[in-house]
Amino acid sequence: MLAYHNHEFEFEFVAIDGTRPIDLLLGGIARSVVELDLYWLVKAGAEPGELFERYRGGFPLVHAKDMRRSPERS
Repeated sequence: MLAYHNHEFEFEFVAIDGTRPIDLLLGGIARSVVELDLYWLVKAGAEPGELFERYRGGFPLVHAKDMRRSPERS
């Protein structure tokens, strides 16, 4: 199985119509191939609850880690 692992840029960039890359990704492919990384989601300023509400049914792969909010990302 091949899965796509997100980073912060999928949540930060917004197109003219307000679409984020993560929404294009999740709207166009099965969530079964997306590993949702909660750290990068939060670091980008997105709300996990909003994403889980928008894409009901959850995500089979979730990556949780604890990192400081520093430029070094340590």
